[in-house]
Amino acid sequence: MEYDDRLNELLNLQKGWDSYGAPPINPEVVAAVKSFLKAIRQTRASVVPTNSGGVQVESHIDGYDVEIEFITDGEYGEDEEILAFWSKRA
Repeated sequence: MEYDDRLNELLNLQKGWDSYGAPPINPEVVAAVKSFLKAIRQTRASVVPTNSGGVQVESHIDGYDVEIEFITDGEYGEDEEILAFWSKRA
């Protein structure tokens, strides 16, 4: 998969990687992102870390901005949550 290297890089981010005390990226979130990307076979997406220890997948398709953030509700192993945003560019 094309994004494996990038996602593995995100796993190497240490606490405070954003200079504001962000936690390390949750390995379970990275696994969820890998599963998601495999399922949709999206090759035009960007993969970026979030300051909550999650991962965001961003894509720009046919005038729409798509942002999907994979997060957890606490410590590793807690319930995962996916936040999705879809908006039409003006």
